[in-house]
Amino acid sequence: MLDLLSAGIHRYLKRPLTYLCFAASLICGITYIITSVYTSENVDFFNPDDMYFIFSIIANAVLCVMNIGTEFSSGVIRNKISSGHKKHIVYISEVLITVMISTIMFCLTAVPLVAYHIAYLQRMTYMVLSLVIIYTAYIFIGIMIVFVCFVTANRTAAAIIGGLLVFLVNVIGYTTVDVLNEPEFFTKYHHADGGYSMVAGDVTGIEDMDDIVEITQEENPEYPRGIKRNIVTVIRDSNPNVSINSFMSYCYCTNNSEELYEYEKESHSEMVRSEASMCIFAVLITICGALIFKKKNLK
Repeated sequence: MLDLLSAGIHRYLKRPLTYLCFAASLICGITYIITSVYTSENVDFFNPDDMYFIFSIIANAVLCVMNIGTEFSSGVIRNKISSGHKKHIVYISEVLITVMISTIMFCLTAVPLVAYHIAYLQRMTYMVLSLVIIYTAYIFIGIMIVFVCFVTANRTAAAIIGGLLVFLVNVIGYTTVDVLNEPEFFTKYHHADGGYSMVAGDVTGIEDMDDIVEITQEENPEYPRGIKRNIVTVIRDSNPNVSINSFMSYCYCTNNSEELYEYEKESHSEMVRSEASMCIFAVLITICGALIFKKKNLK
């Protein structure tokens, strides 16, 4: 295992793409230093953008997929197996190398943000947990890329599927948040002229109540209930993109102590679930990938 790790890291360090992706992540971190605080009416507001962490994760995914894909296309993986290494050991070694690379990529982006804006971040009660969640998001994406590379065993296919995977992670993240934010019911205000107006949830603050003859409630058919809601919640909690967006919302709340208190009160359990979900799925994907690759015949 140690020789596989050493050789794998050495191959990463030999490739110019590695340093290009490292530089991209560092630039994202420096950009956080420059753009995370804006001033309005002589008041500073901490409002970092999620896009730079997302760019860094994409760079990490590109680096991993190109490196592992090249190892397949150049016969390196086949040579490792021919030299006596078991397939599942080869797979796990690539997972560990990816974790190391993802750690570097995360640090290059996160350290500048944290070091320069610690005055805001230290207001967070769960600062360490929130950063660990972002770190786990890097690793989770990396592990999914390893899975794709070893299942396809082809650089071109892995690059295409890996790109689609990162895109789908973002789309699914936004979709699950929208679905879970759907109101459970609508309040329907029936007017004297036969018309009606509808608002989400239980809202009674209508200015002109004289025209209202009846108020009823209707269920929202788009609201997920029962097991469907549980499934969507698990998908949201384990989505790296949602974790990054949540961290940015957390950062913005540091501008107001009351908002910060309410956010931490409402979101702590979600943060814990998110970390646990990503870790569990990362382990499951690693196990499944190792088992699938163990049965795979390399051409």
